[in-house]
Amino acid sequence: MSYFDTIKLEEDSNGIKTRTILKNDAPQDLLDSVLNVCGERMSDDFVYDKYQSILETLSEYDVEKLEDIDDYRYEIIDCLIDVYTSDLTAWLNSNNYNVYYLSEAIEEEPKDGFQALQIAQHKALEEVFDSVVALLGKEKEGK
Repeated sequence: MSYFDTIKLEEDSNGIKTRTILKNDAPQDLLDSVLNVCGERMSDDFVYDKYQSILETLSEYDVEKLEDIDDYRYEIIDCLIDVYTSDLTAWLNSNNYNVYYLSEAIEEEPKDGFQALQIAQHKALEEVFDSVVALLGKEKEGK
């Protein structure tokens, strides 16, 4: 059962905009975990969308123990990184906090701005991934 839902907002010149949200019956631990990743950003569409994507993708893997999840970390994260510059710049523009990820990426001396944006988004996705793994670990301990 998915506790996430995708709703349509409005249509603009670029098409229909959607937003990923948590359903009202979502467990409190899931809500707390998502909000923890959002931090000061409060509600961040990117976090909700990628949190859902990571959970769905992990459900497709044969994972016997929690430690096995890390084997798929980079494969999953790499598939979620935007490949188009317009999508990367839209992500950067979507929240001022994303500039912090970009600043960290620049310290790694990328070869160009495109690579800097991809590294920045990778860093953001790692935070979401880590939060998903922490939640799954918490659920496993609770059972």
